[in-house]
Order: sequence, then structure tokens, then C-alpha cells
Amino acid sequence: MKIVFLLIVVVAGTTEPGDELLFEDVFDCNKFALWTERQATSATRMNWEYQRDVTAYCLPKVVDNERMTIPSSHRTGAPGRDVENARE
Repeated sequence: MKIVFLLIVVVAGTTEPGDELLFEDVFDCNKFALWTERQATSATRMNWEYQRDVTAYCLPKVVDNERMTIPSSHRTGAPGRDVENARE
């Protein structure tokens, strides 16, 4: 078993059942949540205001090790944290 992060998107108060977007890294999941809420058109360009009736957030979830997930980009560490040295 492993812990992953599920991207939840709520439109007009409802979530649509379907495929789950599971991320290995909470920072990557939160990045996609922000891009969804702000209607990003690229990684560096998005609306400054949030969309109306659209909310996105991430929830931790335990899944089997074989479950397909979106791999970590390895470019997202906590601010001020030396990610490379922390893994050694």
C-alpha cells in the first residue's frame, strides 16, 4: 500500500464520478488544483481571479502499490528545503 493524493474538482457544487487523478507528490497535485481553479492556459499563464463555481483540492488516499499514479516531477519541494540532500 502507498499514500497518494487524489485531485478533486467540484463544479457548481457537484463532483463527477469517473477516473481518479492520483499524484505521487502533494505539491504536484496542488499545482494542478490551482491551475484548474485559475483556468491556466500554460504552466506560466493563468487568470488572476478564480473561476466561479469551480473548486479543486487534493485529498490523501491509500491505494495498492500497483495502482497507476502521476509520477512526481521532482521539481517541487517545500520552500527553503534542500530536497536532494533530504533524500540521501
